[in-house]
Amino acid sequence: VQEYCEGGDLYQKIQKGKKLNRPFAEDRIIRWFTQCILGLKYIHEKHILHRDLKPENLLIAKNGHLKITDFGFAKRVDDKTWTMCGTPEYLAPEVVVGLGHDTSADCWSLGILVFELLTGNTPFQMDQFGHDISHVQSQRQLYRQIVNFKKMRFSKDISRMLTRRAMSMIDKLLRPTPALRLGCQQQGGIGSIKKAKWLASVDWPTLEKGGLRA
Repeated sequence: VQEYCEGGDLYQKIQKGKKLNRPFAEDRIIRWFTQCILGLKYIHEKHILHRDLKPENLLIAKNGHLKITDFGFAKRVDDKTWTMCGTPEYLAPEVVVGLGHDTSADCWSLGILVFELLTGNTPFQMDQFGHDISHVQSQRQLYRQIVNFKKMRFSKDISRMLTRRAMSMIDKLLRPTPALRLGCQQQGGIGSIKKAKWLASVDWPTLEKGGLRA
């Protein structure tokens, strides 16, 4: 049980923005994204994987801050776990193929999430031209895309929407090899994402105290 979050969830906001063709301001996306980092950092330090990070599981409180919810797939893990679970569009390659996964799988989901906040779609819902293909794509095709994924490629339309710093961070979060992924344990954990140039303007000490309104 948790307190009422009158702002709804991020999924509702993303869908409303797409319908009205009204993208979010980048500073608001950064604020939401950094709060996700802090939330995941807290549970990762307790050796807990969320394993289902997505807009529907990010609620917005009265003050505009995010709350991560739905820990139905969460699990305490000291090394790796092998159960395939989560929402298909946000699953890391190692989860899909059953190689075993750790906290770096949540970092992959973060990369999918921030791409969606910036563009309105997840990377695997779009073709090479930036068009939404989710309505004609089967789950098998989606999994095949994830497993065969090598490197993030941004269409010309998407490149016009994103800054170089944002694209660089997304590329590092969506590395198919977990040990090379930004935020993985080998790179210092999810807190290492704070050093991304796209987040250079963030006042982390104040944010950690809940002092900034989203």
